[in-house]
Amino acid sequence: MSAGGGRQSRRRRPGKQPIFLSLQAGGETRRGNHSGALALIEKALAEIGEERLYESDLHRRRGELIAAQGRDHYEEAGESLRRALSIANAQGAIPFKQRAEAA
Repeated sequence: MSAGGGRQSRRRRPGKQPIFLSLQAGGETRRGNHSGALALIEKALAEIGEERLYESDLHRRRGELIAAQGRDHYEEAGESLRRALSIANAQGAIPFKQRAEAA
């Protein structure tokens, strides 16, 4: 038996961290902590590796959180939402495209 007692490693697999950060951001949003949620989404975007499945959805969420900061931030929010739509189109990710269009 190995020194770990046969237990599986608790380390996350590469590429999964952005998903967990996105889930944490959802919790922060529900608590009303939009700046904390935005920081988590920014971190998730920075940590996207080769697995880019959720990239468009992260940009959508980023755009929504930026828009929640007020009218002065609408241009930046729009850029993030347009990027989400562009990525979803390129990936053929129809559900993510529909979410970006609705945002």
